[in-house]
Amino acid sequence: MVTATKKKSNTELKRENILAFNSAVGRVKKFIVDKQFVSPRRMKLCYGKNKGNGTTWRVNASKWPLPKNMSFLFRTNKSRSDLLREIQTNLPQEYGQVNWIEISNLSNLGHLEFTITYLLPEEVQKTLTFNVVVKYLDANAFRSLPYTNPLLEENKWKKTFSNRSPDTSLEHQILKKINDKIYELGGEKEVDIVMGKEYKNIIGFIPGSTGAHADFVGINKDMEEVCFISHKDGTNAKGFQQYSGISSLAGDSIHNHVETRKFREIIASKEPEDFNNQSFSQDIRDTSLQTRSVLGPEWNGGGNNFGNNNCSDFTQGMVTIRKFRQRKSLDSNAALQIRFNTMNIHANAIGAIINSNEYSPTLGARKTNENRSVTFDGEEVRNVRGGIFSSAYIKGRTNNVDLSNANE
Repeated sequence: MVTATKKKSNTELKRENILAFNSAVGRVKKFIVDKQFVSPRRMKLCYGKNKGNGTTWRVNASKWPLPKNMSFLFRTNKSRSDLLREIQTNLPQEYGQVNWIEISNLSNLGHLEFTITYLLPEEVQKTLTFNVVVKYLDANAFRSLPYTNPLLEENKWKKTFSNRSPDTSLEHQILKKINDKIYELGGEKEVDIVMGKEYKNIIGFIPGSTGAHADFVGINKDMEEVCFISHKDGTNAKGFQQYSGISSLAGDSIHNHVETRKFREIIASKEPEDFNNQSFSQDIRDTSLQTRSVLGPEWNGGGNNFGNNNCSDFTQGMVTIRKFRQRKSLDSNAALQIRFNTMNIHANAIGAIINSNEYSPTLGARKTNENRSVTFDGEEVRNVRGGIFSSAYIKGRTNNVDLSNANE
């Protein structure tokens, strides 16, 4: 007599599915831990696709339904990109293609992504995608990390350009990526860089001078500054704080412009309480003021006399670098194209910013918890950030008051 196999209950099947899932996850985590990329105390594994801020996975957890994504978060005070590359290189072939997702909402560095397969009871095959994110343990760790390449170092760039340091980890990351690619794709010699125009014999990029408008400056083999990039983070016109301040630090051509002075006069006469639930904005009529807010206070009507406060390019977003032209001979340069994923505007096309409904530079003031103020002829309103913002950013704020027609 043949005894029929007892059908498993839904509860039993669920328990076995969870065990199979946890076993698959456990194998991946064990491999990662054994590789000792970082101390286990500086690594976290979470459910879902996130920045490591989800629920922490436990070997005996009973998460249901079974997740389709898991996320590793690593923390380090060393180079984040080097650690991400080390992880990518050392994951086993059974994990398949390990992709570096450069345009990522998990990290401005990008993140790694790989997918495994595992079996559930009754031979049901499932897939599970892992994301790998790397963050700094100390938010200021980037300040002591290198971002140049051997070409810059061989030319002793610091003797010519002193006190150059990126202001943010994002700027550090972009500089390192560009400089690494120049050295790698250029065959360890200078390259020509293609942006809005072509810049010859570039050996690398460094930060702009302290307090200047340029964030990234291209250096040629003669140790001359030839390319000046103003860069903003984000994916749209609301993704960054401002083009320029309106204090004396912004430069006289901005601070004492007649439109800026009138706006400062109105704002400085207000009380801090006036900004509790509202902001203020004013359209700019003079396109020269708008242009100087984007490219720098020394913009003088165009031409090629670019500098740290007269930028050649306005960019936004994450950077990509690709080979644009091969070297034609041993004496020639490869050409690399640098592009940012949101905005790439050369100075001669600045009208694309000025005439944009979203990006148009606009005077604005809003409340801030920072130690900032707006002043005018002895009057001052504290805890207020004044500046020239994108129209979308300042006018899109809740209860914004438009002062554009206040004096008409």
